Amino acid sequence: MINKIENNEQLQAEKERMTELLEEKKNQISNDFDDIKENLKPVRQVTHAVSNMLSNQNKNNLVRLGVTLGVELILNKIILRRAGWATKLIVPFLVRNVALNYINDHREEVITKALHLVKRILKSKNSKNYINNKSSKIINYPTYQGQSVEDSLKTVY
Repeated sequence: MINKIENNEQLQAEKERMTELLEEKKNQISNDFDDIKENLKPVRQVTHAVSNMLSNQNKNNLVRLGVTLGVELILNKIILRRAGWATKLIVPFLVRNVALNYINDHREEVITKALHLVKRILKSKNSKNYINNKSSKIINYPTYQGQSVEDSLKTVY
């Protein structure tokens, strides 16, 4: 730092030095902030995992009901049938919340896998002749005043 500014050139030089010092300090603060964020990454991952186990962000009641029933059935009736009451209370709660949050975060992937599973099950049932051939016949619906059902619905609505 210059002790005393006596002319305009010294003032401009000091202003330029201060501007460079300011930019240097801004970069240092930005780098320090990035280092702090990097050091806190494991802590954020742990808090995210814990919040996934303890909270439930899924708003779809049908999905929540299906996952809850599935978890209760599989865990309490099969896997944890000889466990204590505390384990039967805590483990299904955690597994249900993790499953619901996973479904909420990976919605398209879960739907695609479920549809492929249903398609594969239906295809295997078709190949084993589970479908009754009589049910695949065309049904002749009764008519109303000489009109087909579709035509009579069009006139009503």
